[in-house]
Amino acid sequence: SDVSELFASVEIRDEADALLWTIPVTIINDTVLTRTIATRARLGTEQSHRTHFFVPSGVQALRIKSSLIEGTEQNISLSIFNPAGVRTVTLARAGAYDAFVAVDKPGWHQLAMTKSRGGSNDLEISATIAPVQIKLTEQPGSGVLSTKDSSISVINADPATEVQGALELRIAPTLLKETLASVSPTQFAKFEVDLRGFERTFKLEVRSLGETRWSYFDGSGHSCIWELRNSSDELLGIHQGGNGTILDLGQFKTEDSPTDPQSALSHKVRKLQIRCTVFESTDAGVIGGATLRFRGLITVKTDPMLESWTSRGGLIAVNAQPGMSKITLPTLLAEHIATAGYERLVLLLRGANQRPADAVTIGTLDVIKE
Repeated sequence: SDVSELFASVEIRDEADALLWTIPVTIINDTVLTRTIATRARLGTEQSHRTHFFVPSGVQALRIKSSLIEGTEQNISLSIFNPAGVRTVTLARAGAYDAFVAVDKPGWHQLAMTKSRGGSNDLEISATIAPVQIKLTEQPGSGVLSTKDSSISVINADPATEVQGALELRIAPTLLKETLASVSPTQFAKFEVDLRGFERTFKLEVRSLGETRWSYFDGSGHSCIWELRNSSDELLGIHQGGNGTILDLGQFKTEDSPTDPQSALSHKVRKLQIRCTVFESTDAGVIGGATLRFRGLITVKTDPMLESWTSRGGLIAVNAQPGMSKITLPTLLAEHIATAGYERLVLLLRGANQRPADAVTIGTLDVIKE
């Protein structure tokens, strides 16, 4: 059946058939996302429709496409919920949208289509959800971009669906530090990095080892406190951010980088201290401890050529048929990569309405000079 969920109830009655309790029940269809599925809903103000589906192992991303069938685009949002029931991303504020959403792990997911506020007239909206399995070839030379032929070989693992979108190239980040730390309701997880000499961007990745129900470590930006300190351990500034937060170090002066001669030493940044804590509990009480993996990444500032290429809409079209496909870089872009001295690049996939910040990483390329 194409029905995603049904609502029912269980009635408990006494011996005289008098109603004692009514227990609401939601019956969810076991839809495994091995192919593109479609959903459709008619929504009034403050109404929502959910589509449940199971994402199998190996799926890297979801492609969500929506269109407005009837009504006027107004305050419509499409949201994805992960297996923990946490909303990981809100896709749209309009009826027509095309975007890719990263999948962190397999399991039950939901797509919610919601109309909030707006006029009193109903609207009808449809959406499709497609599994995306696209990767670099596993043949010899895997993950290599040759400046000689400037083409990328990819495999579309979906046997029936063409993957359409746009590729974006970015400079790969460098791992500055990685460590494990314990966290519990009474213990902070701490992560400290030395920032001397860096005037680039710092990105934090936080992942829990093993299963967790902590939504604050599944992409929320309010689980950790960032403290910028100097060599005397004086606090220079505080920021708030969790997994995926990016901090531009160029706005701060580090202690061995060029500074204003009038700037006091006490105002120069040397280290970044990050403290993360737990904000959730269950019916059984406060959630127990866990081990978190912290990764601090340093990235160079955006390449003007790549940035200009993207801002002008010069993305690389992707039409990957099932099986192996080759994606050729435009000549101007390939020549720039060959002369810019890059060693590694990141490939990102995004839809027609998607911001660069929301693009989905599909692989990393080693640049080989030939």
